[in-house]
Amino acid sequence: MNWVGSFDFDWGYTVKICDGAGAQISTIKDSGQDVVKEKASDSPRNMITAAYRAREEKLLERADVRAALSVSTNPAPSAGAAPAAAGPSP
Repeated sequence: MNWVGSFDFDWGYTVKICDGAGAQISTIKDSGQDVVKEKASDSPRNMITAAYRAREEKLLERADVRAALSVSTNPAPSAGAAPAAAGPSP
């Protein structure tokens, strides 16, 4: 049995990008709806996961996000201070 359909994937996020000292550099808010075409060969859970991943990739491709991330991972060192380690905050 084959079936074809689609479902709406509603999404929304607020991303706050901070520098190594914790100072907020940028805030990005967005929301919307994507239509996910269902396939009999894949589970609904896998399709939702793929839609979520595609949305994350679109977020990381945004020029304003990439610019803020490059600033947050490359802080200007202060005089006499050791360089800050880059990585995710706990």
